[in-house]
Amino acid sequence: MRFYGAPAVLCALFITTSAFGADKDPKQEARDRFARGVQLFNENDNQGALAEFLEAYRLSAHPLVLYNIGLTYAAMRHPVKAVSTFEKLLKAPGSVAGERLERARSELKRQQARIAQITLRLDDVEGTPAGVRVEVDGAVIPKALGKPLPLSVGAHFITVSVDGYRSVRREVIVAGATRRTETFRMERGADQSGLVRVVCPVPGADVFVDDKRVGRTPLVSPLLLQAGSRRVEVRRKGYRSAGQTVDVTVRGSGEVNLTPTLDPSQAASNGGVRLDISEPNAVIYVNGAAHTGTATLKLPSGAHRLRVERSGFESYTRNIVVPETGTRSIAITLLPTPEYRADYVSRTTSQRTWGYTALFGGAAIVVGSSAFLFWNAGQISDAEDRFAAVERTFSTGGDCFTGGGKPSNECQTELDLAVDDLDAKRGRTVFGWIGFGTGVAVSALGVYLLATNDDPDRYEPKLKDDPYARLRVIPTGWMDASSGGVGLLGRF
Repeated sequence: MRFYGAPAVLCALFITTSAFGADKDPKQEARDRFARGVQLFNENDNQGALAEFLEAYRLSAHPLVLYNIGLTYAAMRHPVKAVSTFEKLLKAPGSVAGERLERARSELKRQQARIAQITLRLDDVEGTPAGVRVEVDGAVIPKALGKPLPLSVGAHFITVSVDGYRSVRREVIVAGATRRTETFRMERGADQSGLVRVVCPVPGADVFVDDKRVGRTPLVSPLLLQAGSRRVEVRRKGYRSAGQTVDVTVRGSGEVNLTPTLDPSQAASNGGVRLDISEPNAVIYVNGAAHTGTATLKLPSGAHRLRVERSGFESYTRNIVVPETGTRSIAITLLPTPEYRADYVSRTTSQRTWGYTALFGGAAIVVGSSAFLFWNAGQISDAEDRFAAVERTFSTGGDCFTGGGKPSNECQTELDLAVDDLDAKRGRTVFGWIGFGTGVAVSALGVYLLATNDDPDRYEPKLKDDPYARLRVIPTGWMDASSGGVGLLGRF
């Protein structure tokens, strides 16, 4: 059962923007990679998560990261690697204690139950054989004879080569928690075999040589084939088979590139995946071929290799599993390159600063202009009262009343001063309204800058994703294939 959560989700103090520059220190880079691993794990990209966790552990060998590596191996159904990881952790648990340490022990036992011990024995071989080469699923296993070889449950292809004998290749199916001996009968004679590397961009395709199944893509190493003309073919449901005849030479090596193509006649029965990509204008590749159109892909059921690329972001690659029917949604978060991230943070931070500056600066201008208009309105009222009072002196009975004659110079001067003062104060109103309008416009510009700006912290790892934070008590979580929980970790 898939558990949707990070193997170990931790709280952090903070992760600084400068951490993503070109000269970040190893511990800071380990933090970034751990956060990225958690993100990929949450998106069901176990391979990507494992790569980030391994790099984080290389940079800063923190036991909690090792714990995550073990759980990721377990989720990937690699019990042999999971067991070796948990054994390494239990030898030096460091800050991993209490409940989490018990979880590591119990997970170790569960993974051990999924491993068989196979001892390889050679028959019809005289004395101590020389030049022994053992491959399991294409990977060379050094010194594999004479000791139990741990294999995960399921089918495996084992190839044994010995100098002076013909090579033998066999499919072996093992059950968990079992021990058995597998005998390889060797035939004396010059080895008439050569190496052929099969390159196929489509994962999960069965590889056949002369109609005999010999493995499944991707093959990690070349096939050891008997010399002569050999028909190599890859087959997968929903695809048109691809094959090629190759001439295998003794002790020679070669390569064959085979790319099955989608079978249009089976398109109606295909399942689908809908990609929810965090960034626009991304380019999608499926099994190495570019996909155009919508982000909904109709593909044969089973595993496929997905790659998503966009300028300024790191290439996103993962295996996806398409259901037999229906459409599965997959969230994909593209991670920016350090250069893009630095430019993005600089741009968005600058725009946010200008936005707040304009918003509050404009508001200050509006407040100041409003205060001026209010004060000036009182000044105008006083000037109007003064003008009215002067004007009354020219009425009948007033000091400046002349009955139609010319007023005295003093009266005329006082009237002119009152008119000029009133006109001046009324004229100042336009400056107040200009300031008010300018303030509103500047504030509106600030609102626009803030509303159209991206979040400067958009690409920052979440605080919970940092296992290196120096907190005295750290809330955390754990999980495995069937359960989960929460707990507390002390300062480390």
